[in-house]
Amino acid sequence: MPPVRVAESWSGWIALTADQYPRIHNLAKGAWSGIGCNGRGLALASLIGRDLAHLALGGSKTATAVPVTPLRPFPLHDAAAVAVATTVSAKRWMDRMDALRKQ
Repeated sequence: MPPVRVAESWSGWIALTADQYPRIHNLAKGAWSGIGCNGRGLALASLIGRDLAHLALGGSKTATAVPVTPLRPFPLHDAAAVAVATTVSAKRWMDRMDALRKQ
């Protein structure tokens, strides 16, 4: 098959949570953060955006679809970051090797 031509693409950071549920955090007075779409960003980002706008306008934390929770450290964060980076690098290398075999 001929190579696929890509007209458009997008990218972003993946925000994972340990239990795979999205979260909203109050970072400081008037500063909110929505994280943890866990690969379901198209649907959840709209919902989180709506909730963040509600909160930014002074709305109640109990009236959001996505829970407002306190920040907690991610266990073994540094080790997890190394594991993810290593896995991504390995998969990219495998993709390159696969592409070379197909030429």
